[in-house]
Amino acid sequence: DKAPRIERFHRATVHSLLDMLCAMGLTHPSEIRPHHVFRRVDDLRVRHFGEVYDYLRRDQLIEDDAVPEDLRSQWHAASADTWRMKTGEEAGIHGGQSLRTDAGRGAA
Repeated sequence: DKAPRIERFHRATVHSLLDMLCAMGLTHPSEIRPHHVFRRVDDLRVRHFGEVYDYLRRDQLIEDDAVPEDLRSQWHAASADTWRMKTGEEAGIHGGQSLRTDAGRGAA
């Protein structure tokens, strides 16, 4: 039966997580920060996630001008009401202009 195997796997996963938390000196997964997790970046160097990835500040997405430029188009295309992404004009990107011409060809 599959259920006992799933239960054993889950129990072992939780046990491994607790082992890692204890090794990091933490008591709860919510305490894990980017500097706790490391990634090998090449054959010789290892860096923690805080050195490898950019992270948003708390409440950074509230102010439109604080949204990082590389995330801005995705942020404007996203909606809390649907999984469907908004397109150019709906999202207010591309200067409010559609990416298509009246003839249906791509804009030049």
